[in-house]
Amino acid sequence: MLYFGQIEWKRYSETMDQLLLEQEQGILRTSPLHPGFEAQVVLLGTSTGQYVFKHWNQSSRPNVELQYDLLEQLHQQHTGIPVPVPVAYGTDPEGHDILITSYNGMPVNKLSTRDTARLAAALADLHKLEPARLHQVGLPLYDPVQYFFQQLDQHSDISECLSRIPIDSLMRQDRIIHADYHLNNIVMLDQHYTIIDWTNVQLGDARIDLAWSLLILELYVSGRYAAVFRKAYLNINPSAEEELESFTAFCILRWALQYRMNNAPRHPGVLKKASTLIAANPWLQQNEFLIDV
Repeated sequence: MLYFGQIEWKRYSETMDQLLLEQEQGILRTSPLHPGFEAQVVLLGTSTGQYVFKHWNQSSRPNVELQYDLLEQLHQQHTGIPVPVPVAYGTDPEGHDILITSYNGMPVNKLSTRDTARLAAALADLHKLEPARLHQVGLPLYDPVQYFFQQLDQHSDISECLSRIPIDSLMRQDRIIHADYHLNNIVMLDQHYTIIDWTNVQLGDARIDLAWSLLILELYVSGRYAAVFRKAYLNINPSAEEELESFTAFCILRWALQYRMNNAPRHPGVLKKASTLIAANPWLQQNEFLIDV
């Protein structure tokens, strides 16, 4: 891990002074955490607490300032959204981004129906939050196809299928969305959960978040928990059920593209589950090619 003196810190809280002091004294403890596709993640241990050091690699260019500002505002505005406390952000000598936050536990690996309902409620609460409350953050607004389907021009079959979904006419980009809400991005400590990895946060349609969360539960956990999540979410935000099948198709295609590019977990049986979902979706059921993604 880098020596903190090598990093150009752009913003930091008072907590950073303790981290700098303990690294200088040689008493800062470090241990690797499970890395993501785009970053090295290290657990920092001090005499007063634990923190997460996230160092993005050269192929990824996240907006770390946006993430820092978002987390800070979610806390300062007392929104109730469970997120890490930001500590500092900066860049290494090669310009790669670094973010330090509080440590809030490890990803959820054992799910109950009660926990599933709580996680669905947390997502619904995020979508109920008025973006105007976070006007200082400057949340980005992207073209959803360009954002979620990078390198689509190299996959004409997925592109053709995507073109049949009237997503442009259905899209309402008026909510704050996480855009990658799943169990690996939710951590638990002492029965308190925290939503992490806000790399993709943006203004968007809440149904993208809902459909993506349900899809990942279906593919990598079980249909039972997906049903619990869906019911709990729609109890809070029933309007999200409108045209949800279209957004589900959109997210299946997003996942298929990630799978082809080796950016999605290749668990045993996942393609069989994907085939079942494709056959059940009216926008995709004629596209058997997706079974062999």
